[in-house]
Amino acid sequence: MNFLSKIFNGMGLLGFHGFLFLFTLGLISTSKDLALLITLFVLLLGTYSMHLKYKDCILSAWEKKYWEFHMVNVIGLLFIPCYDGSDKESSVLATTLLLMLFFVVIIKILIILITMLMDKISKNNKKRKKRKRYLDRRY
Repeated sequence: MNFLSKIFNGMGLLGFHGFLFLFTLGLISTSKDLALLITLFVLLLGTYSMHLKYKDCILSAWEKKYWEFHMVNVIGLLFIPCYDGSDKESSVLATTLLLMLFFVVIIKILIILITMLMDKISKNNKKRKKRKRYLDRRY
């Protein structure tokens, strides 16, 4: 494989990885569909377990195969002042990002469940009030 095709493959994987990351963040922030968020939760759990087993994200490993630069390095260099891009630091940063997404999805699922519960409680209270008014009129 020549040099240019390696760079373009690496850049393509980097762009795809970035798109997946941003799409996941957008999906978490805008979705109110519980089934979709639970699916995302399971996918993040699977990704985290693969990360623990292989010590690296699969997309990052592919990016490293074609190019030295990968998505975790982009995030690290943009947002962390003392980031040097070593394998250990990129692994720690990738684990941190996965756990952050994981906990944000858990919090979003809990918010949706609590909202559903509160709606159900308020509907039951309205039914009780209607029933009480009906019974009060009868007697």
